[in-house]
Order: sequence, then structure tokens, then C-alpha cells
Amino acid sequence: MAIRRAEKEVWIDDFRRDVADAPFVLVASPRGLKVAEITDLRRRVREDGAGFRYVRNRLAARALRDTPNEPLIQLFESGERAVAYAREGVSVSKICSEYAKEWEERFEIIGGVMDGERMTAADMEALARLPGMDVLRGQIVGLLQASAGKLARVLLEPSAVLARVTAAAGRKES
Repeated sequence: MAIRRAEKEVWIDDFRRDVADAPFVLVASPRGLKVAEITDLRRRVREDGAGFRYVRNRLAARALRDTPNEPLIQLFESGERAVAYAREGVSVSKICSEYAKEWEERFEIIGGVMDGERMTAADMEALARLPGMDVLRGQIVGLLQASAGKLARVLLEPSAVLARVTAAAGRKES
């Protein structure tokens, strides 16, 4: 279905606003997915605080010109494309990677951009295997708590030793 020039300009402006400066953008090829499947993927990506759009290649390429994510233009040369964009890419790449495994030939990760650097499909898969930001934050907090506990024990140990020596000396005199 053809869209009018004014509608195209509005779409380009919306897409540029959403994706052009996003630190993380993943491009996928959804071939033959049903509307319900795309809707489910879109819902899961949005629940994670990211965005997901089914795009027209020529309009997406026009929207990305002269932006930090311009390296993505090469990914919009042919075929159906969808774009997931976010501030943090690990969780979005995990979601899309799960869908790529579930739908095998009907959903394929093509590549993307992270902080202005072009990434291949293999890079995206490697990113999907990393722990998410919440997990990393939890690990850091755990390390800090463990270190603080060890530091407290080390600082309290000399006074504990002194108390044991004093108690032993008191028992010896009795």
C-alpha cells in the first residue's frame, strides 16, 4: 500500500527521533511472521523498556542519513526489516536472539549498531550471551558486600585477639 509524501515525511521524522541517536539498534529480517508473532515480540521488547518497529527500507535509510547510526543504512538494502532500539543492548539482543532461535528461518538478526560502532549478527549473538545489566549490578553489589564483610572481620580481629588473650590471662591468674 502506497503512502503519501507527507505521511512518509512524518514517518521519517518519527523514526529518526526514535532510532537515530539510540545507543543500541538491532536490525532483523522478519520473513513471513504472522501479525500475532510480531505483536508478541514488540510487546516483550517494549516491556524491557526498548522500542521495536517494522520498517520500510528506503524510508529507514533516508531517516538514518547524517546521524550517529548511519552505518546501519547498508542493512536496509533489500528484504523485510524490523528494528529494535534501546539505551542498553544486552536484554534486547537476548529477546531477539530467543525469537531467532524459536522462529529459525522466519526471524534472523542481520546486525546493528552499538555506541556508533557497526556490529555483525555474530556480535549480536555474543552480546545476547552476556548477563544483563541487572545481573551485573547484582554481582557488583555482592562483591562489595562480601568485601565490606571481610574488611569488617579483619578490622575486628585484633580486638578479638586482645580480648581472648586478656580472658586467658585472667583465667591463668585464677
